[in-house]
Amino acid sequence: MENTKKIVFIIISFLFLSGCTSQKKEGLSLPNNLFKDSKSNIIFRVPLRNYDKAHNQKGMTIKNDSINFSYVYDIESKEYRKNNDVIDWKTFKNIFNDAENEKKVNFDDQSVLTYNCYFEDKNNFYMFPTFSTSFIMIKNKSYDVLGGAYLKINNEIYHLGIKVESADIKTFKTLRLRNEVDYYRESIGMDKNYLYSGNSIMTYDRFKRYYSSNKDLKSKYFKDQKE
Repeated sequence: MENTKKIVFIIISFLFLSGCTSQKKEGLSLPNNLFKDSKSNIIFRVPLRNYDKAHNQKGMTIKNDSINFSYVYDIESKEYRKNNDVIDWKTFKNIFNDAENEKKVNFDDQSVLTYNCYFEDKNNFYMFPTFSTSFIMIKNKSYDVLGGAYLKINNEIYHLGIKVESADIKTFKTLRLRNEVDYYRESIGMDKNYLYSGNSIMTYDRFKRYYSSNKDLKSKYFKDQKE
């Protein structure tokens, strides 16, 4: 009987130690998409999806249905920087953890893609542009959530982490409209010159298909267009 107890104790101890060793090898999960591997490298991790602009960023790996980044691309210096040298993991968070930011987005009408795009720590702003395999850093975290997936970051407009190149920064704002095909509300961009669908100038064909009942917008932005 005593021998049986000893054998059981040895087996339990072995399984416990094996579990600890395995956890140590895998690393440590940190809050807000961060992970610390067995070598204490800070990894930014997001779920694997289908990407139409996929490229191999420095320090990027794909494992267990996740994309992992050990480096971040600095837009200002145009250099890759190791996460450990940049990210303050104790203050790193999704900007939509802030209730005021979340309220401006109207997540009822936005996909989860928006939620996984924008992050910050006490020093910098970070983006994971939708349908890409890029992890990007912008120094200084001056930003404003404009509505939907649109953000103003350091006097530039972004949609799902992609810059809206044609936007007039002084007059840009968002507008929630009813999509007349799918019947859900969504945010579009607008400035003194154009309407925007995502990060692109909205074409008349798209406007006519989805928002044709809005006569005010048609007369302002497409008054020269014929039916």
